[in-house]
Amino acid sequence: MYTYKHLSGEKKFAIKTILVLVLIFIGFNLLGKYLPIGNDEMTFGPQAKYATDSAGEMGYGGGVAEESMMIDPIMPPMPGPTPAPGTDAEAYEVQDYFVSIETGNGERDCNTLMTLKGREDVIFESLNESLYGCNASFKVKRDSVESVLTFLNELDPREVSETTYTIKREVSQYETQLEILKTKLAALDTALQDAMTSFAEVEAAARRSGDVASLAQVTESKLAAIERINASRLEVTTELDRLERAKAETLERMEYVYFSVNVYENEWVRGSDLKDSWVAALQQLVRDLNGFLQDLTIGFVQFGLMVVKYTLYASVLYIVARPVVFRVRQAWKEM
Repeated sequence: MYTYKHLSGEKKFAIKTILVLVLIFIGFNLLGKYLPIGNDEMTFGPQAKYATDSAGEMGYGGGVAEESMMIDPIMPPMPGPTPAPGTDAEAYEVQDYFVSIETGNGERDCNTLMTLKGREDVIFESLNESLYGCNASFKVKRDSVESVLTFLNELDPREVSETTYTIKREVSQYETQLEILKTKLAALDTALQDAMTSFAEVEAAARRSGDVASLAQVTESKLAAIERINASRLEVTTELDRLERAKAETLERMEYVYFSVNVYENEWVRGSDLKDSWVAALQQLVRDLNGFLQDLTIGFVQFGLMVVKYTLYASVLYIVARPVVFRVRQAWKEM
């Protein structure tokens, strides 16, 4: 029987070289598949990374959900110190309050905060309730600010900040724009009146001369001019009304004090988080077990197919490399 022992030296050398290359190639592929460099997780099956990420999003098992389950106290942005014209900026001062309340019972304190809705001197503008807290924005008449602050202090707030700034610059800008628009509107009214007078004179002259063509042309020009001026008046009037409403809303802020209240629950031990953590751990276990079974079944079949594939590669490589190796060895002997 023709065995490996009967092979010539050059054939043995070629076979050993091919086997070493195939083993190195397979080894690198296995390392790249099951031990990826730069990944903190040891992947155990196709779902391992997904399971790790999912577990990290749940309760006490990871840090993402713990932060998202409670509302963080975020300071509201402070208005920029824009220079105000004139010397009466303090006459246009407005105040905003930001109140942050950390509590062990978010539902109780949020319900207490909601009792302010029944007061006539408190007007709620927005309200957002979540599982572990709430956010509310409302305005209070200036005469009632002290009573509302006293009410909020009874909830033992963690932080109460007051921001005072002037809206003089905004009011001045509105007044300047309103003056420009009123001047423009008066100019349009004057132009309309002058156009009507001029067209009346030309129309009277055309009627006296009996020139029908001129009369028709004057009438057409009159209607076109009136339409253009009325369209401009409508545009200016619309913008004038918008600015007057905006100015009124801005001045209304001087009559109220605006509050932004954030209530968030911060318990040391939360039953729902513990439950979610156990659920996440069980899901992780199921995914790991499923990945392990897949590696033993589908993974084994894939490994077998890979071995067959690389065996075919080795065979082809042997057939191609054999004459090359032979010629190299012959040349080496002749040297």
